[in-house]
Amino acid sequence: MGKFSGTWSLMGASWQVLRKDREILIFPLISGICCLVVLASFAVPLIVSGSWRPPGEHASTGSHVVYYATLFLFYFCNYFVIVFFNSAIVACAVMRMEGGRQWDWSFA
Repeated sequence: MGKFSGTWSLMGASWQVLRKDREILIFPLISGICCLVVLASFAVPLIVSGSWRPPGEHASTGSHVVYYATLFLFYFCNYFVIVFFNSAIVACAVMRMEGGRQWDWSFA
């Protein structure tokens, strides 16, 4: 039962940080947009070229390598975006929990 109460108190603290700094919500929004851009940058060329299907069993080894390397590159780029923005969320939340001031978006 100790794990449940610890999780519940952490969720409560996270909710309080989110209520005080609604600007943190921009990170998941931008992350989603960037993930869609990464998806489009891979999907559009694959669909236009007609090479979105996996190579058949009689295809050359090179086409298999290119296909799976492209999939891995998509995976890497997508997870880079996700980890980047999740790290930004955590950094902002930690800064706020340590008593840091809210963001100043005026740039003046």
